[in-house]
Amino acid sequence: MPATNYTPIQLYRTNTASTTAPSGANLNAGELAINYNDSGMILFAKNTTGTVIKLMNNPADLLYPTADGSANYAITTNGSKTLGFAAVALPGSSNTFTAAQTFRAANAIRSEAASTQDAIVIAGRAGGTSSYAATITPPTLAANITLTLPAATGTLLTSTSPLAVAGNSSEGASIRLPEDTDNGTNYVAIKAPDSLAADYTCTLPDETCTLGFRNIPQNSQSAAYTLVLTDSGKHILHPSADTTARTFTIPANSSVAFPIGTAITFVNQNGAGVVTIAITTDTMRLSPAGTTGSRTLAANGVATCIKLTSTEWIISGTGLT
Repeated sequence: MPATNYTPIQLYRTNTASTTAPSGANLNAGELAINYNDSGMILFAKNTTGTVIKLMNNPADLLYPTADGSANYAITTNGSKTLGFAAVALPGSSNTFTAAQTFRAANAIRSEAASTQDAIVIAGRAGGTSSYAATITPPTLAANITLTLPAATGTLLTSTSPLAVAGNSSEGASIRLPEDTDNGTNYVAIKAPDSLAADYTCTLPDETCTLGFRNIPQNSQSAAYTLVLTDSGKHILHPSADTTARTFTIPANSSVAFPIGTAITFVNQNGAGVVTIAITTDTMRLSPAGTTGSRTLAANGVATCIKLTSTEWIISGTGLT
């Protein structure tokens, strides 16, 4: 028997095409009709105004979940017609895209936080040995700023104007050039003075060279020694503590190719043993005589040798014979 205030309804079936709604004349208000002619399987009902409306259908033969999901979960598909519930990224949480995404106008990517500096993280391409990423972190801002990318393929620092590196309230700006990461984390910094009276420009020479020093760096040697490329611009000291005679050798250009114009100074300190300045297969001439061969530098002697051509040096000094 029907419950109080409830009236049994009729359910009709028809092999009419699923997209064809039943005629209102064939149904009473509240009665159902299902079209099973094709995979659409649409369920219709007639309302109290006499209109037949579509309640539901399943054209893709999907399998629906049999239980409710957790809060904030969304219905997803496994790609094989089975639906289920899964967590979705909400505003303020992390989002991972596995395919290219397009963002426009109001849908632009935003990262906001009340007390911390949020960042946009761009993951590196798959296939690397580690999961590295590029992070764009904004500073504390007093107003909105706009970063305009170049209109052509290139690097972000492409500019028709000189690159300006900002300083701060305590020191002038600097650019740091790190060493090979295999060797450590040291760097060479090019730094502006903390205070300048005007604009200054330092122009590099238009040739390959090694920047020099206002002083002459020292390389102290207390044993037989053959010069190396990094000795360019230095003075080789034979200290007083070593009273033994030593030989300092300039290697052949075929072994160590010092740039033309390289200057190296030899200093034999007071009380030190005699130093012989030798050269392997190239030519070293004594100034002003022009004679060639090894030279002897006595204690308290100073001699400078300059490379004139790829295979010729000239040497002069005091205490040098």
